[in-house]
Amino acid sequence: MQMLLFENLPVPLEWILAFISLLGGWLIVKWYARHHQIPHENNEVVMNSLFIWGIVWKFSIILFNPSMVKAEILSIIYFSGGEKGFFLGALISIGFLVWKAKKGHIWCSLSEAIIVFGTASYGIFLVLTSFVQREGIVTIFSLAATSVFLIMWLWEVEAKSPLPQKAGIIFIVFGLLFHMLNEAPLIEIWITVMFPLLSILFYKIPLKGEKI
Repeated sequence: MQMLLFENLPVPLEWILAFISLLGGWLIVKWYARHHQIPHENNEVVMNSLFIWGIVWKFSIILFNPSMVKAEILSIIYFSGGEKGFFLGALISIGFLVWKAKKGHIWCSLSEAIIVFGTASYGIFLVLTSFVQREGIVTIFSLAATSVFLIMWLWEVEAKSPLPQKAGIIFIVFGLLFHMLNEAPLIEIWITVMFPLLSILFYKIPLKGEKI
């Protein structure tokens, strides 16, 4: 993992790319919400769930590797809970999303925010990662063009394709074509699977009285 130094503090380059991608996704979904009458609350719910995910993943090293923390307390800064911590954070984050959707009756609108945010953030991350890894210009352009096309497709709310169908196509493009066939790490596959499937699930189980 490539590291960058900030005031003698090593920071994984992948974390920086992820942060830029999440910020870009947040800006896009905020812009989207402004033009599609999506409540601002949905953006906050999505971002809070990601914050919870990151915190749990980071500090789960205390749970999964207590001996390292006991030997060197600063390991909390430099390391995380690994794959176990990642999936624990994901489950807790999903639980938070379900709780907020049920509490606020925002299943459908939240499903829309999830698929837009996930598509935008992951598309940006793929482009940045390909650029850092010095992939060919054709690969970088293809990833960028595909991401832009998918976001534009999601933007057209009057299109004939319902949200679950769009989410399914995005899952096939990002999950099957870009990663699963290339033996991507389990964490990356999980991310590509999670946001479109969550979007479909939240769309399909709205509480009684909520309009789709």
